[in-house]
Amino acid sequence: MHRLSRWLFSFLLLLFAAGAHATVPPSALPPRPEPARFVNDLAGVLTVEQRLALEQKLQAYNDSTTTQIAVVLLKKVAPYEVAEYAQQLGQAWGVGQKGRDNGIVILAAIEERSVTIQTGYGMEARVPDYVTSQIIQQQFQPDFRLKRYYEGLDHGIDVIIHRAAGEFSPMTPHPAPWSEQPWWVWVILLTLVPLGLGVMYIMFFKVGLSGRSTGSGPRSTLSSSSGGGSSSSSSFGGGSFGGGGSSGRW
Repeated sequence: MHRLSRWLFSFLLLLFAAGAHATVPPSALPPRPEPARFVNDLAGVLTVEQRLALEQKLQAYNDSTTTQIAVVLLKKVAPYEVAEYAQQLGQAWGVGQKGRDNGIVILAAIEERSVTIQTGYGMEARVPDYVTSQIIQQQFQPDFRLKRYYEGLDHGIDVIIHRAAGEFSPMTPHPAPWSEQPWWVWVILLTLVPLGLGVMYIMFFKVGLSGRSTGSGPRSTLSSSSGGGSSSSSSFGGGSFGGGGSSGRW
């Protein structure tokens, strides 16, 4: 009987603990930005130039893929757990497209030194948990410890973009520096470089000079570009979140 009472007490204690962290009330979330912004620095740790640079990168990514990455920087999320907070925020804001659920929320609580990457249902297979964990460890934590928040976010977002396209894995080893290349690499380079320069020399003097014509010069490819900055016309589309992602501290 005593053992049964102890198990019952433990079970009720677990239920209470789970209920205490189950849901973040809407009143505890920052309001959804109108018009929608991909970079929301509510902690004031980015410069205007840094915020605009990240915004333009994420806007271009949204325009080309419809995948939406929202960056939210807060001072703290206590008493809530950072992953649950980010999930609820992504759900409330509707980051990603409805039906595709292709949204990602990067949320950092600066004073608490905690960060999380939460993926929508449609991104969990393309950016799985082991990838988000490595991005936090390899990109966010080293820069965030030095208060280089822009650099960490910029590098981490690049990894997410390439990984989502199937082009890059954080576990891919970096190429060895030139000083560590094997001897045969240098032999090939010392052979091919002079040969290539010789071919270019022959092409320029034998073919290039004789091929001159009286036609007009090359036209600029920038003639149709606009001088003004592009304005964000996107909005969050109602994506859903369900638990994919990783968290860490720095």
